Amino acid sequence: ALTVPIYGLLGLFSDDLGFHEGWELLVFAGIYGLAIGPMQGFSRTLYGLLLPPGRESLYFALYQVTDKGSAMIGPLFISWVTQVTGSMRLSFIYSVFFIIVPGVILMRLDVEKGHRDRLASPAEAATDMEESAMENAPVVAT
Repeated sequence: ALTVPIYGLLGLFSDDLGFHEGWELLVFAGIYGLAIGPMQGFSRTLYGLLLPPGRESLYFALYQVTDKGSAMIGPLFISWVTQVTGSMRLSFIYSVFFIIVPGVILMRLDVEKGHRDRLASPAEAATDMEESAMENAPVVAT
């Protein structure tokens, strides 16, 4: 996943390496797209393994909202960097940062302990909370 942004940054320092032609970006973007799909599937699976039982819908809703927010903020930030600097290459720094930081966090994550804690948490409390929320939810007339 780091290949595309790092290769793009190499173009700042070298005339031989990095993106200099549009077709190069298309080839690497295709490779990047093939790598990103399985990574997203893995992240959702890992996330699901760590959620408290009975509260999956609540946490996956949060996941979806943050996913859509990042899909808006990322291109907005890259557009701003491109407009301010006149170069799209510097926006690859943003991509490298937001791949490395979560990677470091994931390396520190004890998945087995999180899964054990998930299984030890009381599912009944979560279910009671969701039922209470449903009882207090506003009714929408159609």
